[in-house]
Amino acid sequence: MEAIGPAGRTEDGDVLGTRRLRQRAVLAAVVILGLVSGGFAFGVGLLDGNLQALTYDTFITGAPGKVSNLVTIVAVDDATIARYGKYPLPRQAYADLLTALKPLEPRTVALDVGFYDESPNPDQDRALAAAITDAGNVVLAMQGAGSSLAHEGAAVYRAETVPIAMLRTAAAALASVNIIPDDDGRVRKSQMVIETPSGRYYALPLVATARSMARAQQIA
Repeated sequence: MEAIGPAGRTEDGDVLGTRRLRQRAVLAAVVILGLVSGGFAFGVGLLDGNLQALTYDTFITGAPGKVSNLVTIVAVDDATIARYGKYPLPRQAYADLLTALKPLEPRTVALDVGFYDESPNPDQDRALAAAITDAGNVVLAMQGAGSSLAHEGAAVYRAETVPIAMLRTAAAALASVNIIPDDDGRVRKSQMVIETPSGRYYALPLVATARSMARAQQIA
């Protein structure tokens, strides 16, 4: 049977009302704690960088992207350095690489290497230029130099660093390799489009992918 209390209220109703009040009090305390914690974190910069970086790193580590067999990364190893006897590698090493890759018929070869100065051996510069011309599909790295300003979706630089003239002429395209490291030194983003005194350039991975896809359509 249901017990009736003063003013016609049931005991079950009193218990339910008390429970609701307690839940509301707990919810209000949680909200207040969240606002205070969020305000403090925002004030010290946690929400601006550290928390976002931690969240990003957690998702990237927990759910890494699938490796595609459409892209082959050729890295410099100890055996290569031993073969040529020094590091940085001489230009001849890259000329030899392009010669070795040609029979494999890669759609695009993107060299993330800064050939910004003439080498001590001009013959090696000429050999690399000849190998780039012969390949016909080599994308070379360039960079915007100094500080930049954002304008219409691009990072605008007043100066630039580009490959030496003979390599620049031989290349199928130039692409930017500007990156923006976070405060902890890790790189989580890149500048996809930059503008320099000589024009607009897109990021190396973007250019390499676009050219590779265009080449695939031509073959098909």
